[in-house]
Amino acid sequence: MAARIIAIALLVMTLAIALALMAIVFVGPREGAGPALRPDEQPTGGTPIEHMFSGNLGQWRLEGELAIVSTGAYQLVLRFSNEAGQPASTSNALSVQVDMVDHSMEPKLPQVELEEPGVYRATGTLEMEGRWRFRIGLEDAAIGVLADFRR
Repeated sequence: MAARIIAIALLVMTLAIALALMAIVFVGPREGAGPALRPDEQPTGGTPIEHMFSGNLGQWRLEGELAIVSTGAYQLVLRFSNEAGQPASTSNALSVQVDMVDHSMEPKLPQVELEEPGVYRATGTLEMEGRWRFRIGLEDAAIGVLADFRR
């Protein structure tokens, strides 16, 4: 009798494991709706992982897009607008710092280039996997964006 109960319990556990594995296949990660950046804006190295964010930095409204590809190359596009929604060229006090959240390493300061009025672009490379923080500062205000990078 005890052997029969153990055999039934093993059968139930085996079926539960098989169902869990099948569920992973069917419920696993899905592809996104597609890239938000134009094809000529994409960093090279595969399909980017994208993060879109927005917020206020002082008197400016910020809409940002961060694209990271499997090689670690990233592109950060920042669009600033004024209260009326018009593109706004900010002062030279715009800065971007990139560092890892869980590591005590010197922050990187990528070059930020003005693309057109109100639109700035910064590019660089993340050397290792992990959680990265992109800090965008303007005058005395700042906004932080967290991104998990996996190859």
